[in-house]
Amino acid sequence: MVKLNTAENSLKKNLKVPFFFAKREHKVLKKELVQSISKSFLHGQTLQGPEVNILENKMAKFIGKKYAIAVGSCTDALFFSLKALGIGKGDEVIVTSYSYLASATCILRCGAKPVFVDVDLNGNMNLKEIKTKVRKKTKAIIYVHLYGYFQNIDALKKIIKNKKIFLIEDFAQSFGASRKKIRAGSIGKISCTSFDPTKVISAPGSGGMAFTDDKELRDKIIKLRYHGKSNNGDHDYLGMNSQLSSMVAASLLVKMKKVRVNQIKRILIAKKYINGLRGLDIELPPLYTNGQHIYHKFVIRAKRRNALSNYLKHKGIECLIHYKKSLPELTIFKKSRSAACFKRYKKFF
Repeated sequence: MVKLNTAENSLKKNLKVPFFFAKREHKVLKKELVQSISKSFLHGQTLQGPEVNILENKMAKFIGKKYAIAVGSCTDALFFSLKALGIGKGDEVIVTSYSYLASATCILRCGAKPVFVDVDLNGNMNLKEIKTKVRKKTKAIIYVHLYGYFQNIDALKKIIKNKKIFLIEDFAQSFGASRKKIRAGSIGKISCTSFDPTKVISAPGSGGMAFTDDKELRDKIIKLRYHGKSNNGDHDYLGMNSQLSSMVAASLLVKMKKVRVNQIKRILIAKKYINGLRGLDIELPPLYTNGQHIYHKFVIRAKRRNALSNYLKHKGIECLIHYKKSLPELTIFKKSRSAACFKRYKKFF
């Protein structure tokens, strides 16, 4: 164990390209961040301060929704969305089989059943398979825009048209992505994003946000984020403590100013990678230069994945496997007895 830890520490010291590098961003923005955060300390309202309200308004305008509700994480935003829509025991929610588990654990937390749909070779939900999963018990679809890719989901909208099925967008990885001037997060009944330190706009800690055009849903989520508290001081919902700190909001306001510039930078860098790696025995992400893919992750597929991963690490280039297992393969979903088997794209993992 000692030798292993020593080797790992040595490898970290020699990293030339770390997988996460918030330190560099914070170094560049240090002056602006310190100024903004300092102001949040002066008024003393450390939770749900004025910065949170300003951030919600700016985010809603950016995404193209009437309302934005800041919460403690995207995990909570997804859970609150289902609760606000009245989804619970006996209901079914269609969700992708390939994402971070929070995209589906919110369904279990509501007492509902996740119904998994396969993915295409980009890792996004296979729209053709959704039709086969829709049943009388289907109440919602949680659609994940994975890795920063805003897929054309016109087919999905046609499937749920004239049906009482709610569309919830999980665009935690695709904040800022757009297609034909339509932004990711703008088409769901409720849409959810993340400010996790690894995301497109990263918080110094955790944070998330839900978006909607429905005032009643907005009001319900606002109550749910603070123990179900109403304006009259009563508590009429079983909520949680999921507030956003003023300090986090202050830092996000600074980073919001840079979101478009950073998006362009990511696309240009991805373009260099794609053009430079052509011809190798690996499968590269699709090349988009119009903002349809904002390359939150640069994901490749390789037949000798582990060997390539080790080679890159020893060259000082850190890489990770996203994700090691499909959601139906995780114990938590096996225990729920709701996981449909993953077949066609098993090699994707």
